[in-house]
Amino acid sequence: MEEIRGGPAWYHTIDLGDGLLTPGSYDHRPLLTQYSFPERMNGMRVLDIGASNGFFSFEFERRGADDVVALDLRDWKEHDFPPETLERLKQQGFAERWQRNSKIRFELVRDYLGSRVKKVEMTAYEISRNRLGTFDLVFCGSLLMHLTNPLRALLGMKEVTKGKAIVSTGVDLTINQEGSLARFANRNDPTLWWIPNVACLGEMLLAAGFMNPRQVSTFELNRKDGTGGMSHVVYHAACGFA
Repeated sequence: MEEIRGGPAWYHTIDLGDGLLTPGSYDHRPLLTQYSFPERMNGMRVLDIGASNGFFSFEFERRGADDVVALDLRDWKEHDFPPETLERLKQQGFAERWQRNSKIRFELVRDYLGSRVKKVEMTAYEISRNRLGTFDLVFCGSLLMHLTNPLRALLGMKEVTKGKAIVSTGVDLTINQEGSLARFANRNDPTLWWIPNVACLGEMLLAAGFMNPRQVSTFELNRKDGTGGMSHVVYHAACGFA
């Protein structure tokens, strides 16, 4: 397949059909089975939190979801980074690159595919039933580790989930897996905050009010060039409100 070339890096590798791919830094296509998404989503309303270029949003639509909402930030300054990191990124021209990568390119892919996915711009901390309604499936992938307060984000997710949540985040497999523990990672990487062990994510889901959190997989998520790898865990959890 041929990749589109030029400009700042894409995040997602997306199959546009006709042998054309977006040149994403990450290719999630071989990892789809790790998430255990329903094969068919007909009749479902689905929320994709932290959608970026929209790989998962468009995949949910491809599987038949009736209504897909892709949630991402309004502005690059809403990233949950320390102030000095935001200032440094501003000086490095990050704002322009983010605008092109996370906003414009989502729209380009949606138009190219003729997609009906809806884009909603807000932070994970603003998610609520009043703003978004409820969803049969809520997905959050590779986001919690970038948040100062991941539990607060999970509380919002629980409020809008009427069926199932599928949550994946980076985990530290070197931490004692017997207890519910997390490693503070910001000192070594200003884009990261908390890296839990596998048990900790399950406990966080329980604390947010989800029921029966179930670990379905662990896998390595690496860039296509082999760098930036991190172990990930996937949990499924139920809600239960009427």
